[in-house]
Amino acid sequence: MTAFLRLGVPLALVAGFLSGCAGVPERQLDRALAAQEARESQLRAVTEWGLRGRIAVHSSRQQGSGSIAWQTAPGSLRFELSAPVSRQSWVLIADADGARLQGLEEGERLGSSAGALLREAFEWEVPIESLAFWVQGARAPGKANVLLDVDGRPRQIDQDGWRIEYREWVQVDGLSLPRKVFAEQGPNRLRLVVDGWKLGPAS
Repeated sequence: MTAFLRLGVPLALVAGFLSGCAGVPERQLDRALAAQEARESQLRAVTEWGLRGRIAVHSSRQQGSGSIAWQTAPGSLRFELSAPVSRQSWVLIADADGARLQGLEEGERLGSSAGALLREAFEWEVPIESLAFWVQGARAPGKANVLLDVDGRPRQIDQDGWRIEYREWVQVDGLSLPRKVFAEQGPNRLRLVVDGWKLGPAS
């Protein structure tokens, strides 16, 4: 069973619309909505988290893949990329003062945002600020269309022209988090496989 949500509206207000969807038992629908509501509440309480895994990014002009280590805290993020073939590594740091990218041949580069720096340095069209929500299986601020699975987890999110699909989930400290995330917007594609999650400050 898949339920459809148009978020930007409280989940409780959507239930009446969803109950009219063909083939969706109301009891299952209520459980899915309640599960997602509880999950979103748990995610909002997690102010610091990290992940490590593997990422592949394709655009109309560039593509790349490698390992990733990502740490997020209130108002800041640290994004480390390593390319296995060239053995190069880059560190992207963003906070209230802007963003900086380290590891480039020409030296450190500064920018207004993490997404802008990735676009300038690698020609990657990746909305890092929104991706920080999507990788958790949550919508970024603003309107979004969400498909839920029977367990109340997002199966697909459509937001800001991007389609994000969730292929696999894991349990971390009692919270369902994505293991495989596929995102696409026209020629821009991103594939993320998470090998490990950490909820809380970096150790």
